[in-house]
Amino acid sequence: MVQGQPRVIELRQFDCTKLIKVDVVEQQFKVQFFCQFAFPGGALDEKLMKMDKDEHGKYKFSFGANGKPDWLPSAGWFADQFDTNNGIDWCFADNTKMVIIDGDDIIVKFRIEGSFYERLELEDFPFDTQTLTMSLAVNVRTTGMTPVKLQVAPDALLSVDMKHGLQVSQFYDIMLRKEVDSRGNPLPKVDVSCYEIGTSEDRMFPAIDISFHIERKALYYVLNVTVPLLVFNLLAFMQFSVDALYIPDRLSISLTLVLTTAAYKFAVAALVPQLSYMTMLDSYLLANWMIIVLISFAGGTVGLFTSEDYDSMGLLAPLQSLGVLPYKDDYNDDAESTRRMLVARPTLGAVLTDDVGGFEKDVRQGVDRLIAKTIGLIAVFIQIFFMGEMLRSRSSSWTGMLIDGCTSLWRKLTGAPSPAAALPVPSVLPAPAASGPAAAGYEKLDA
Repeated sequence: MVQGQPRVIELRQFDCTKLIKVDVVEQQFKVQFFCQFAFPGGALDEKLMKMDKDEHGKYKFSFGANGKPDWLPSAGWFADQFDTNNGIDWCFADNTKMVIIDGDDIIVKFRIEGSFYERLELEDFPFDTQTLTMSLAVNVRTTGMTPVKLQVAPDALLSVDMKHGLQVSQFYDIMLRKEVDSRGNPLPKVDVSCYEIGTSEDRMFPAIDISFHIERKALYYVLNVTVPLLVFNLLAFMQFSVDALYIPDRLSISLTLVLTTAAYKFAVAALVPQLSYMTMLDSYLLANWMIIVLISFAGGTVGLFTSEDYDSMGLLAPLQSLGVLPYKDDYNDDAESTRRMLVARPTLGAVLTDDVGGFEKDVRQGVDRLIAKTIGLIAVFIQIFFMGEMLRSRSSSWTGMLIDGCTSLWRKLTGAPSPAAALPVPSVLPAPAASGPAAAGYEKLDA
């Protein structure tokens, strides 16, 4: 091995054994995972095989016969340089890393448990999908005397324990690939990215990101938030069954639902993440609340206007031409009474009302129906819009489930065997931009 030439370390196995917690408020997740890296052909390298330890159990750095560093450390020393970029509170399980010989290769195995930072994107909450990334690095500069090159083995095994290790299974599902393994089991969607990270050109360090994807189970929020809101909306339209002249009766319905919805918003605040931006659920809550507010406003104003008011606003003639309101000429002036009088009511006191029948009452009812239909169309549009947003956010997973279901049904009907695909070869993704704790958080050591 020539001094200064990068050592190749390749990822051969990743297994997420536990996903313990996803904290949307603290923007972190707790996980336990196992990694296996290898030095290809390392057992044939005398320097990599020289793995002496000091009194603290750490692998010693390599020195030449003159007592000076020869910059060709052992595989064990490189294993001690593994670190995390986005780890918050983490440790190597049992505080150990195994360095063993496997044929011509040197294998490094370790298990990490802890909390990792992840910027959770919750714009589509509760129909959101998240990418959970564990970012590892080796604390040696790529421009230093002991550079390292990280890469992914072509036959690397990338897996997530979806049966026993998914401790948040009541809240999330693991997103799957289309392929299956040799036993017909579904494969999780795991991505790997190798890149360099650092704060300056002379302080760049080899890093590798291992990510898997989860999607939230939204049924709880649908049943406990969206369905009650939809019922509140429908109940608010009941005010249009009361004549627009009876303003107190109408407002007793709509304003009660306005207050109910406002109180309900505070009640469900504990169910949604506390963020500085609006999620899809926040927008849905606000939109439905505004519908009830519009209904309340209509209930308190329609009964106050007469045909003369609509005429002065320039609305009477257009609405009459559209057939929404009647023409006054169609009414018999002798039979119609347009007088307004005070009528005593036992519960609400004196209210202003019209005589039964007549042009003014039909105008009032026509405007009331028009407003009810307009607000109803807005409410329907809101429900369709959010339904479309929900389908958009889950289109890939639902499409995959539909295809898988049809394929499974076809196999059962035709008796065709289930195809067993080999484990997929992980593709190396483009290097992500250095940002967040990964870019700023940890000081890397150099030999």
